[in-house]
Amino acid sequence: FEDGMLIVSQIKKGADVCIYTTDGKLQKKLTAQRTGTYRLSLSLLSKGVYLIKADNVTYKITKR
Repeated sequence: FEDGMLIVSQIKKGADVCIYTTDGKLQKKLTAQRTGTYRLSLSLLSKGVYLIKADNVTYKITKR
């Protein structure tokens, strides 16, 4: 995290980055238009625990 942004690096072109609630509801989806690093704003998400799926890897984050 940096300044309320989630930074996802080494994403390949065409890969999806998805943010889900712990009960599986999709909150936000980004499809990479290029290979590289992306910054996703989490400002519209409520406080809570979320799962981030990117390039077949899952991360668990807590927004406070």
